[in-house]
Amino acid sequence: MNFRHLFILLWASITLFALPSCSKDDDTLPEDRPTPHTHIFYFTGSSLRLAFYNNISDAKDAIRQGCKGDSRVILFFQPTDRKMANIIELTYDNSLCEEEILATYQLPDEVTGDDLSYYFNEIIRLAPAEKYSLVMAGHSTAWVPLVETFSLSAATPQQRLIYENLWKKNESDNPTRYFGETYSPSTSNAFDITTLSEALASTGVKFEYIIFDACFMGNVEAMYEMRDNANYLIGSPCEIMSVGFPYNLCLPHMMIANKEYSLQQVCENFNTFYESTKGYSGSVALIDCAELDELARCVKAINNGTTQEYNAADLQTFEGQRQHTFFDLADYIEAYSADETLLAKFRTQLERTVVCKYTLDRFWSNYGNNSGLYPISTFCGLSTSAPSIHYREDYAKTAWYKATN
Repeated sequence: MNFRHLFILLWASITLFALPSCSKDDDTLPEDRPTPHTHIFYFTGSSLRLAFYNNISDAKDAIRQGCKGDSRVILFFQPTDRKMANIIELTYDNSLCEEEILATYQLPDEVTGDDLSYYFNEIIRLAPAEKYSLVMAGHSTAWVPLVETFSLSAATPQQRLIYENLWKKNESDNPTRYFGETYSPSTSNAFDITTLSEALASTGVKFEYIIFDACFMGNVEAMYEMRDNANYLIGSPCEIMSVGFPYNLCLPHMMIANKEYSLQQVCENFNTFYESTKGYSGSVALIDCAELDELARCVKAINNGTTQEYNAADLQTFEGQRQHTFFDLADYIEAYSADETLLAKFRTQLERTVVCKYTLDRFWSNYGNNSGLYPISTFCGLSTSAPSIHYREDYAKTAWYKATN
């Protein structure tokens, strides 16, 4: 994909920083035997720092209850501001969970793919393991091109209008994990989905799972881009509230070295937490990456088969924009395809791809004319931007589009 500065994630985009100097010399690094499992929390950016502190506190609560077992838990975290970050290990001994700083980095103004690769490779080097898992926590707009959401100084008037109409954040007392931190026209820590995927691949690790604790990442275009980086992916097609995942409830089911490891339980606990605390924004799904290519083949057959006119205004959407970016994948395909045989194959494959899904009947959005609640009447676990009128040139460059057309 030719999205020089976009994303998902992470920030979505997801956020980070450039090649730094490490505070520890190589000859002082531990050379322990690999543990069965290292779990990584990658906290991006600084605007959600308070929420990240709460996430870490919840993780410590779970560790104090003995959930860690033989796993290691590593944090990439900015404790002060965007100028510095630590790699921290959460250790457990005598009922105490403490933080041990393994490395400290000075952060640059702008991230590159090499920088992102450097950080992930450093984490892998500092915490060698037989298996790895990852939480990407922070900001995301799924696959949406960052050039139209961050680089406004270089944007055309039309691009600026799209940004102002689509991605301007409404003031709200109910914050979500919104995308991006742009400090100046020359300073940001955003990176795109393709860059994230390439950085993770540079480690030589295929993660057991990646959880996207960031908005809109339950998106087929974004997850298809990440399909070779992990066995399983977890994300929400909606905005995730600023509190994020409840790690005091979820972490015990995320430890691969622990016999209670269960990604379905992680999703269920996310859903029930939001049901009990807010009554909305509990939408989440678990995706089997091994099934995404076959799902793409099913959608390609539909695109090349008999199709019909549909009204995009009738489809389920997952943000509050006047002209939407994210639509329910199954709702769109059911409206678009006129071939029942191909639809049946798509439904069967979608069930294989989406291992489990949970939703409440409403989600909160801070995008659009007003912040507020929006209904969910149908939910397949994945969104798509195929029906959107925005970003069509960029959309045609995505791996998902190329695989399905």
